[in-house]
Amino acid sequence: MIKLPAELRSLIKKRQHAAGRRQSGLESTSKSAETPAPPAEVGIQLEFRDSLDPLIALGLKITSREGNFAGGIIAIDNLEALAAHPNIVRIEKPPREKKRLDKSIP
Repeated sequence: MIKLPAELRSLIKKRQHAAGRRQSGLESTSKSAETPAPPAEVGIQLEFRDSLDPLIALGLKITSREGNFAGGIIAIDNLEALAAHPNIVRIEKPPREKKRLDKSIP
């Protein structure tokens, strides 16, 4: 079972690619100036079993919890290790916030 959705796997690859470009000295090219760097951390929602303590030890910062579901922030570099932990059932990226404006206001 794949515990990470495609969007999070893509962020990991972009972060690894950007790190490789920095190490090889290619970051100063014009393309890197056009492409924003991937974020260092990402917000996630997860379903877990047993305890959150080992997940917190992997760098997860809990922002909310309800039963066996939690929301939090983690460094993208630690995301694969978190997904591989046996306490993780699944990880999701939170839905994007939508503007909820009252359309009756002129």
